[in-house]
Amino acid sequence: MNVGEAIAAHGQWKVRLRGAISGQGDRLDAATVRQENQCELGQWILGEGQRYNTLPVFTELRQAHAEFHRAAADIIEAVNQGDRATAERLLDDIAGTYRANSRRILVALQKLQPVVSGP
Repeated sequence: MNVGEAIAAHGQWKVRLRGAISGQGDRLDAATVRQENQCELGQWILGEGQRYNTLPVFTELRQAHAEFHRAAADIIEAVNQGDRATAERLLDDIAGTYRANSRRILVALQKLQPVVSGP
């Protein structure tokens, strides 16, 4: 896994969610978004990344990633129910689940980078 690419791909989620909220992006399915194995990072975590599963930072990444997908799905559910105000609040709330787990993922990836990339 290229950690830099994983960080960039993770950042695209906010763009996709903003697009869904504004009605300018793709219509997303909350049930699909809720599944943590539907993105490249999730596939790595559940597959090749398992070789790092004894590291506390990997456990943190796995948990944050799963919670992130649940939070993103909650945003999509609000959008699909026509409640854009709630979707925006869930996305932008500085203390909210989406942002907190997004930060947790980034920190964990940065900590894992030297381990994954090697010397």
